[in-house]
Amino acid sequence: MGRNIINANGNYYSANQIYNGAGPFEIIEKRDANKKVLISVGDIACMLGGIHVEIVTQVNIYSFYDDDFCSRGSGRGDDDGKERCEEVKTSREIDNSSIRFARLK
Repeated sequence: MGRNIINANGNYYSANQIYNGAGPFEIIEKRDANKKVLISVGDIACMLGGIHVEIVTQVNIYSFYDDDFCSRGSGRGDDDGKERCEEVKTSREIDNSSIRFARLK
């Protein structure tokens, strides 16, 4: 059975509330002290300063490139729900300072 993630006002949490770790969500560290990636499939990628969230579908770890992730989201025009990965116009690098990651507590 799933968890009820409705706030006290009877609404779903907004992207901004998730970005700020409100309610049942917590902001997670991207890496541990040894630089190991802590992000995993199912985590929530909070993007664009808290105006958009997506679900992480893949985590890509590289030896010679920046680690990145793929995700699915909606509200993106004609490609709602399609998986997107690292690309020139939208960074999905794990260490991008404008992306936070959250998960349910």
